[in-house]
Amino acid sequence: MDCFVTQEYRRLWSLKSVTAHINASKPLIQNQTAGTKIINIHVAADNLPNDGTIGSDYICVMSVFGPKGWEKYARTEVSWEKKNMCQPTIEWIQPFSITYDPEGLHLLHFEIYQITSDFYSLKHQKRIGECDSDISTLMREIKRSEDFLKVQIHPFYEDGVDSFHSEHTPYLKIRYTDVNMKVSGSFFIKAAFQSKCNHRFFKPSIFFTIEKDNIPFFMSDTQKLEKKCSFEMIELSQQLSCGENLDSQLKLNIFENSKKVKAIGSFFTTINELSGASESDFEIKNEKGCTIGTFIINFIGKSKAQRIDDLQLRGISVQSCFALDFSAGKSVCDSYRMVLNGVGDSLNSISQIKPYRAFGFGIIDNQKQGIFSITKEKCGEFSSVQKIMDKYRSKLFKCVIPQTAKLYPVIKHTKQKAIEKWNQYRIFTIVTIITDGNITDVQKTIDKLAECDDVPICYIIVTIKSKKNPLRSALCQAHGKVIHSNGTKTKRRVFKMLYYANKFVNQPHNLEDAAHAATKMIHEWADLNGLE
Repeated sequence: MDCFVTQEYRRLWSLKSVTAHINASKPLIQNQTAGTKIINIHVAADNLPNDGTIGSDYICVMSVFGPKGWEKYARTEVSWEKKNMCQPTIEWIQPFSITYDPEGLHLLHFEIYQITSDFYSLKHQKRIGECDSDISTLMREIKRSEDFLKVQIHPFYEDGVDSFHSEHTPYLKIRYTDVNMKVSGSFFIKAAFQSKCNHRFFKPSIFFTIEKDNIPFFMSDTQKLEKKCSFEMIELSQQLSCGENLDSQLKLNIFENSKKVKAIGSFFTTINELSGASESDFEIKNEKGCTIGTFIINFIGKSKAQRIDDLQLRGISVQSCFALDFSAGKSVCDSYRMVLNGVGDSLNSISQIKPYRAFGFGIIDNQKQGIFSITKEKCGEFSSVQKIMDKYRSKLFKCVIPQTAKLYPVIKHTKQKAIEKWNQYRIFTIVTIITDGNITDVQKTIDKLAECDDVPICYIIVTIKSKKNPLRSALCQAHGKVIHSNGTKTKRRVFKMLYYANKFVNQPHNLEDAAHAATKMIHEWADLNGLE
């Protein structure tokens, strides 16, 4: 789990929104008869040291003890200094979701890293401290919703040298909230801020957070402060926002960011209040009591259907698999790297089960199947997208380049593996296929895709080089649904077509659509199969 993202450590990432979600790298199980339950662990930190040379940007990683010793379980988002709401306290949005068994051992290990590099791996960041706690102590100490457990962070010294600077003792503050399995669905809202202040020369940036019981669960994208600035549409999980009580008080905090972050206003509301009108306006006053603007919230609606977080709480996990077309040749190596990085980052928030699976395909010397491993290990599993790329590159420059490629064997193989994964572990599989689109068995591929209606699988098909290829021509107008040669049509979308051209004018922004498309396909599959 050390290096499954590639762009999250780049400072541009700080401009994006962050929404709390179920955050676990292992399936979650709740069995009321056995006394087990699922909880969300929330963390914040006080007085974190830094090396004094770069920004105070931090990430927290939680590990659990497993058969092979300490295993990294999950991690928060990066808390960027330029969006840190309450320095010197660091607050993270993402909780750690874990199954609590009263009869089990639940020692937790926390590590704090300072972001010092935009490289993909935690190994390139600076570990500044660590601490331990256990869930039993946490649940025993916390009696009220505003309580937290305070644990001292022990600094980590490289080569015995203290390279960090902190005037006070650093602490990790840990809280937990119970998961209510009766709750499911999401709320959708749009937000905007209409300013009454006139910034002539320098326009600061603005963002906002939403919290409940002093626990933040959403941070918006950052926008330049105009007369009216609009934010991205927000999906708030009912589980992680208000829970069962729609009258729970939510606090919205508005921040201005010029040279440093400054709170410029706040107000309280509830989901019931927001849902009672299509538009709600809130007057924002500064500390002197002067009106500085109006915060506008448009309530779009609620989805009562099971969302990704709800499915994960019910023991359904999501795993990524990558199929790489070797017949495209060596010239597309850089394009494949960009696609792997872009799609891998996009899917990271929903496909939390690691390791990844990956394999190559292409017909060499009239082989029938044309599917082969890109690593010496039989399982074909990888801990990171970067390792998939390394093995792909190594295999590509050593093997005979396939003359053609067939996609039917890929669909057949991944469909069978998806059924096995579901039967064993209740895992839904997202398969990303990267190809130049010059496929020789398009109709057989379509027929096989049409058989995936009830199978816990969906496909992200990314074509490169040119938009004019047999695969794209056949599937582009299908919009995810295909018709079998016998006339039957899929009831849900089973694939999403994306395109990437390795040009500066066509950077991989559309690759970010992978997670959105996969989420829709998972929801449709869940609805079709009546999952509760």
